[in-house]
Amino acid sequence: MVLNKTNIYSEILHRLNILYPEIKSNLNFNTPFEFYVAIVLAAQCTDEKVNTVTKELFKRIKSFEDLDRISLEELEEAIHSTGFYHNKAKSLKEGAKYIIKHFNSTLPNNFNDLIKIPGLGRKSSYAILGYVFNKSAIVVDTHVKRLAMRLALVKKADPITVEREISSNVEEKNWFKFSYMLNQHGRTICTAKNPKCQECILNDICPKVGISNNK
Repeated sequence: MVLNKTNIYSEILHRLNILYPEIKSNLNFNTPFEFYVAIVLAAQCTDEKVNTVTKELFKRIKSFEDLDRISLEELEEAIHSTGFYHNKAKSLKEGAKYIIKHFNSTLPNNFNDLIKIPGLGRKSSYAILGYVFNKSAIVVDTHVKRLAMRLALVKKADPITVEREISSNVEEKNWFKFSYMLNQHGRTICTAKNPKCQECILNDICPKVGISNNK
């Protein structure tokens, strides 16, 4: 099936919504503080491992003040298994101090403030906006970039390009849902290695850019 640019986005949104009707974070959290900690720990780590670590960590720290008070060594030990624990612990401690000082211990709900917080980048800031505050946001991670390329939505898989293309072709109210569904589909069907094209609900409209022997 050949679709024009406008229709391809609409069709992807429609079909993936059948598979992923509800938005649910793969990271377990109950408060904005908990999601902040989890998203920092999730860098170069599986969500499953992060959830295992935070299950115990959140018994000990429940606020930015707690995070500020805990010693660096104790925090490093608690998050050691997530990898890059020196940098992550430092970012969490610096981030907590920054949030306490500049935002009265409250995680801000806008991108311009979030991106200033130590340890938060573009992707994690948008993830906070979407998952915590239910705001319009396009979260471009490795899965979203991969699917954007395979579906020929972009010719260059950098976050800014992917964000621009999605925002130009999808209604703002659906930005977060669209990127969320691409992420979930990339985790389950359109995997980096051995994508399950025959099982894919997008099979007949996907150009399969960069994929061989999957018709």
